[in-house]
Amino acid sequence: MLRQGFPIDSKEPDVMTIAKALGRSEKTVRTYRDKAFATLRAAMTDGDER
Repeated sequence: MLRQGFPIDSKEPDVMTIAKALGRSEKTVRTYRDKAFATLRAAMTDGDER
């Protein structure tokens, strides 16, 4: 969804966001994103940064 241009959160109530689509808070979505990026980064460097 990030790559397709959906914002994580928006002040405008009629804008579809990742948080709304998933039924999660903005903070939770950002945490999931950060964990996913860390996992990908570790896999790309053959390290284990979990």
